[in-house]
Amino acid sequence: LIKKDKITFVISPLKALEDDHIQQFHGMGLAAVAVNADTYDAALHKELLCYKYQIMYVSPKMLIKNKKFNSSLVCSPEYSKWVLDWVIDEAHYIS
Repeated sequence: LIKKDKITFVISPLKALEDDHIQQFHGMGLAAVAVNADTYDAALHKELLCYKYQIMYVSPKMLIKNKKFNSSLVCSPEYSKWVLDWVIDEAHYIS
């Protein structure tokens, strides 16, 4: 389920799949973004804080190692109110 006023986090270990899925979501008119070491910067962080995206593909490494991302988004009670669900894509790749 995707809701316009909620965020779905997708944990994905494969950047190629992230890009492919994001393009598919864009084709459906949904706002989706990949958040990983290559894409995450101050501008993207600001967009995330403004709830610009409905679907957020996040690498496991971002969830584990990026303190700014975790403290202001993932672990934030205010931000959590907007999270609809968490999905683990390609779970067999995560170890």
